[in-house]
Amino acid sequence: MVTVKKKSAAAIAGFVLFLQGPMPAWAQEAAEVVQNTQAQTEVTAKASTEEAIEKAEEQVQQLEAQIEEYKKKVAEFDDLLNKISETEKRFENVEKDKGKELLEAENALKMDSEAAKVKIAEFEKSKEEKDNELIGLKAAYELLKEQYDNAKLALDALQSDEEEKSQTKERAAANIKQYESQISDLHKEVDNLKESIASDSAQIKEYDTKISELESALEKADPNDAGNIYSLADQFRKVSNDQVSLSKKVEENKKLVADKERALNELETLFTTAKQEFEKADEELKKIKDQIDESKKNVASKLEASNSKDSEVKKAESETKLLNNIIENYKLVDDKKKLDEKIKSLRNGFEGAKTFKNNQIQQKTEKSDLKKKAEDSLKDAEKNLEEARVKVAALKAQLEQEKVQKNQQSGSSSDGNNNAKESEKQTNPVAPVPSDSESKEHVAPVPVPPEASAPKVTAPVPTVPE
Repeated sequence: MVTVKKKSAAAIAGFVLFLQGPMPAWAQEAAEVVQNTQAQTEVTAKASTEEAIEKAEEQVQQLEAQIEEYKKKVAEFDDLLNKISETEKRFENVEKDKGKELLEAENALKMDSEAAKVKIAEFEKSKEEKDNELIGLKAAYELLKEQYDNAKLALDALQSDEEEKSQTKERAAANIKQYESQISDLHKEVDNLKESIASDSAQIKEYDTKISELESALEKADPNDAGNIYSLADQFRKVSNDQVSLSKKVEENKKLVADKERALNELETLFTTAKQEFEKADEELKKIKDQIDESKKNVASKLEASNSKDSEVKKAESETKLLNNIIENYKLVDDKKKLDEKIKSLRNGFEGAKTFKNNQIQQKTEKSDLKKKAEDSLKDAEKNLEEARVKVAALKAQLEQEKVQKNQQSGSSSDGNNNAKESEKQTNPVAPVPSDSESKEHVAPVPVPPEASAPKVTAPVPTVPE
């Protein structure tokens, strides 16, 4: 069994009370350092997240700009490829026409005059048929072009009407907003005036009661008490004057209420008119938009038909020109030298058209490859943009979570500090007073740490007598 002497028990009790007592200044400072370090860590984390959000948003902006550039490039390649295809088609037709003309010229070179005359008659008949066909095609083209022009004028008229109705709607919307504001303000003014009238009317009734009381007091007053009669008369005069003044104010306010209510009625009429105008314009705009959509389809259809017929006209004109050239070449049958020169010229034209057509085919292949690369870059950029937007959203969510956690930690820290202060107020430990016999014994004092640092706390060792 372990026994502890009284002086050892006193020392141990003192140390226990030391641990249970208020936190020393050096320990409080150490705790604040820890808390400040945690707060600084939280601020650093928040700043790091905000910086990451800023960088991610910059990346989103850069990717959006890249996507616009890639779209622009793809559109440019589309336009260029269309032009190359048109040029290729044109020189392909030139190649065919030159080839046919060259073939007939080479045939003419082998013929005599009589055989050439037969060929001329055949081609002149074909040319006459083609001329008649061309006349019909041109007439059909002119009719389609006129229909297109009329459809375009109708569309222009609808778009002009749409703009006018849009302005009417916007103007009505602005008037509605203005009237609503004025009506609201007037209602407030009328309500305030009515409240004032009600309050003043109640006061006037009080004045009536007071006047009645004063009249009764004057009737009952002692005729010999001049001072009392004078005082009552003076009160009567003041109350009567106040009543008259307040009654005038009430009448003026009633007139103001009437005027403002008339203004309200006028404004409400204007508001109703503006609202009806807005609704009518809105309804008409919806109908016009539907008509515009149909009109645009009609214009596009008429334009397509007109362009198609124009292509037929140009093709017929080209065929007519070719037939005319073939006829002229057959007429050179008796002038072999000139016909031979014509054949050489046709060969050069044929080869030139063929070479140029092949160049266009090569160009089309190269530009198509470049367009494909631009489209692939566009797809990659769009994918990266989507990922970057997801990253921004995730970082913002993270920042919000960090804010919530910080608020929760701040609340917990505040509660802890308050509890510590409350505990300190409630607990004020008092060291036990040793008895006379204990005071004669040597008891090691409780060590007090220096202010400069926070040393390790060690329990005092009680002195045991030998």
